[in-house]
Amino acid sequence: MILFTKIFVFGVGMYLSLHLTAALYRSFDLWYMIGKAYRRVIGGILVWGGITLALFLLFPAHLRLAFGLGLLSFFLLYLSAHVLDGPLNRLAAKDRLKQGDL
Repeated sequence: MILFTKIFVFGVGMYLSLHLTAALYRSFDLWYMIGKAYRRVIGGILVWGGITLALFLLFPAHLRLAFGLGLLSFFLLYLSAHVLDGPLNRLAAKDRLKQGDL
């Protein structure tokens, strides 16, 4: 049962990391109207950051590691997707050029 709980808490950490990342990116998405949307931007960051912090503090010590690893794993997955995006797209484009698909 404890393994299932740790897996669930890991998933919750990944889910909250996704939403916290999206809240942080909202400032870029709404920059053109930041004068009107700053409350939504700051509110989203505070809400998702607050939920994440509150859950981290409320979880017992033996579940905090799983939660933190969930947060970190989504963040690393997100970063790796951006780092690998350019080289993989160039490789795919070269392959399509060789095959004459373009």
